[in-house]
Amino acid sequence: MHKPIFYLLIMAAFLFPFQGSAQQTHSGTVLSGKVSDAGTGELLDAANVVVLRGDRTVAFAITNEKGEFSIPLNVSPDTLTLSVSMMGYAPFSERIGSRAHFDIKLDLSPIQLKEVTIRPGRIWGRSDTIRYDASKFLRENDKTVEDLMKRLPGIQVDDDGKIQYRGKDIGTMYVEGLDLMDSRYKSVSRNLSAQSVKEVEVLDNHQRIKSLAGKIPSDVADINIKLKDNFKDKWSFKPKVSAGFSSDDFLYEAEASALQIARKSQSLYALKFSNTGNGITKEGDKGMDDMPELPDYRLLQSGNVSAPLKENRWLFDDAALATGNRLYRLGEDSRLKINAFYTEDRITQQTNAVTSYFNPDDTVTVEENKSSYLRGRQLNISADYEENAVTHYLRNKLDAHFEKNRINTGIAGSYHLTQHQKDESLTVQDNLTVTRTLANKDIWQMKSVVGYWRRNQRLQFNNRDGVTDSNPSITNLHSSWNAPFKGYDQPMQLEGFYALAESGWIIRRTKIAQHYTAGASVDWNSLKDHHRLWVTPAYEYLFRSLTFRWSVPLQVVLFPGDEDKDILWLPGLTFRTDYKLNYAWNARLSVRYGKELNDITAFYPQPYFTDYRTTFKNETGIPVTNKQLYTLRTEYKNTLREFFVTADITASRGRINHTMEQRVTDNIFRWTRHYIPHHDSSYGVNMVVSKGFFDLNTKVSAEASYWYNRSAQMREGVWIPFSFRTLILKPSFSISPTQQIEVAYTGELQRQSSSFENNSGKAGQDVRVSQEVASSDRLWNMRHKGAFYYMQRRFDLSASAEYFRNEITPDHSVNLLFVDLTATYKLPRMTLQLQLNNSLNHRDYRYTVYHPLSVYSSQIAIRPREILFRMIMDL
Repeated sequence: MHKPIFYLLIMAAFLFPFQGSAQQTHSGTVLSGKVSDAGTGELLDAANVVVLRGDRTVAFAITNEKGEFSIPLNVSPDTLTLSVSMMGYAPFSERIGSRAHFDIKLDLSPIQLKEVTIRPGRIWGRSDTIRYDASKFLRENDKTVEDLMKRLPGIQVDDDGKIQYRGKDIGTMYVEGLDLMDSRYKSVSRNLSAQSVKEVEVLDNHQRIKSLAGKIPSDVADINIKLKDNFKDKWSFKPKVSAGFSSDDFLYEAEASALQIARKSQSLYALKFSNTGNGITKEGDKGMDDMPELPDYRLLQSGNVSAPLKENRWLFDDAALATGNRLYRLGEDSRLKINAFYTEDRITQQTNAVTSYFNPDDTVTVEENKSSYLRGRQLNISADYEENAVTHYLRNKLDAHFEKNRINTGIAGSYHLTQHQKDESLTVQDNLTVTRTLANKDIWQMKSVVGYWRRNQRLQFNNRDGVTDSNPSITNLHSSWNAPFKGYDQPMQLEGFYALAESGWIIRRTKIAQHYTAGASVDWNSLKDHHRLWVTPAYEYLFRSLTFRWSVPLQVVLFPGDEDKDILWLPGLTFRTDYKLNYAWNARLSVRYGKELNDITAFYPQPYFTDYRTTFKNETGIPVTNKQLYTLRTEYKNTLREFFVTADITASRGRINHTMEQRVTDNIFRWTRHYIPHHDSSYGVNMVVSKGFFDLNTKVSAEASYWYNRSAQMREGVWIPFSFRTLILKPSFSISPTQQIEVAYTGELQRQSSSFENNSGKAGQDVRVSQEVASSDRLWNMRHKGAFYYMQRRFDLSASAEYFRNEITPDHSVNLLFVDLTATYKLPRMTLQLQLNNSLNHRDYRYTVYHPLSVYSSQIAIRPREILFRMIMDL
């Protein structure tokens, strides 16, 4: 036998016993711990952990997928040394002494082979952390972090600035590991300069609480921005002034922002005004937060204007934003954050719409020509203290939110009247979360929420029979803001007090991890007082590359003082299997069954108007749904080839104990909630593919989704089952053949259709009919946008063309082409820009949208040709 093979066999004979007994308890010392990335906190698997006496190996182990290791020793560790090494990281070495547990953080280090340094490409990473070298993606025309994000393979950014990683919404955007904006990441992505970014990290399945990392799974995707050294520890001021005109109005933008990212503090202050439709108030939108919110009970919808078109095409607004944000780093693991946001919107909009409702015997058609004026204000102030250490977690957040919206609408067509809607709300709440690791490695958790909320809504409109004049103008609507109103007046006042307390215990002493949670909540409100008790035992078992998780939640809802509805049992069951074949391939199967209490507004006792032509009435009962949900998610990522693929298959089925019925009487659409059960089901598949080409400076991506939904409603006392289908395709690419030229394309193709069955079953009869007797025609809507960029050291030029083809009916479609031009001249501390929008001067946009038992065709006014001159200073 060859000597090398003989030595390997001898070594294996000694090593296998150590690995096989890693979980056993010996009479000697057991060394344990975790190995993680010092920069990101990512737990590292396959790290080599060696115990040395001088240069001789005494014992060794390899970290598992959770970064954990355990090494039993039968000798005294006083004179031993613990050494940890992993390719791509600097080695770690420390004398053991009397310690038995180690939390080891490794620093990244390039690999050197014979004076040649091998560095990662522009994308690299392991496990759930992916890193992008920003310098390899940046272009001269990238102004903000949002612009940079659009170039990164695996990341998608929509027109509203929402960011997704492989089809999954991100929750938080950190800067240097800190969340300054309290999950309002658009304030970061739109105010932080793209040129300041050194590296972008995507933290997939990110457990934000360090002490729970590797113990409680998380499906959250977050982003961390690392800055270049010369952008740290100093203030950045960016005033921007714009002025222009259109055929309708004078245009202006005025912005001033101050940003500082320092080692012990972060700050962002901004003041913005605009009437160009650029959606500055969107910066107040929040991502996913760890802290639970108070219940949001409302009887009237907000009535905000929307259209399937980029907002700056159709939004006629006069908006303002003021925000002040300050974060203090009090220690290595603690910080204090204060955030204040104020936004104000004045929006005017004109729409013409025709809606057809499918009824058993005929089709009801309503034509509405609306002129709307909306004024909205929001104020949010919060103080947030957090300690996030490996051994414990503490967070307390005090939050106050005030909102005031008013909408005046002049309506003509099938109806002639004026409608006023008011909505005011106040919310004050305190959230507390505590997590602590005990001496025996068990983990104790506690959460609490205490808050008060109040919402006042009011709906007013003219007596319709007494109004015959034409559609009021926007000017009249504005001037009648506080004028006395004659006609129907419906005030609706709701308020409540909410408190929640929950405690949990995590035990990981055996191969099966255990997590027990119990809690209670009280909800006193104007609709229906109810209180909840719940207990959730959960378990986790790791078998090689498979992780099994299951839980059996049980919830009880109590209705005090109600003999008919005194108690409601809500059992549930969840099961989840994660399979990690290797670094590139992951798969997840989850199954959930649960009985849920639906919207508490179903307890509102009186009939009420939701708008001038729609009423709503609730019968006595408890709205409950029994739901089954099945999800299969498969992920593939190859950072070397810059290739990302994600596929989701979802199926759900529910049994709902109530059904909505619509009747039309005296031109009023009357909806009633009947407690007659029916079933609904949905099936969907969504796939996202993203590929980068390093040598070509190219990113190609595509998203495809298909959804099929089936449910039922009652129309005029007749049971109507229906089905609804949606297909969406979104291809895109960007290519930069040189540093001076870039070509980009984005597209969207959408098809909707619905079908329904007509049967003779009346209300109260459980009749099922499978024969399809009516269907709507399939309509296609498509959008294609191409853009060309030419970039020089001082001069940039961009031209874009956006083409829409919308099918309004099977026999009629509209075609629309937008052309925009922008020229930019750059000085050392100033940028001058001339922008021409909608150069062909289109004035309206038409589209058709299907709903299960109706079809909605709308014509919305859009912004005309606009010329804007902009001056941006960098101080």
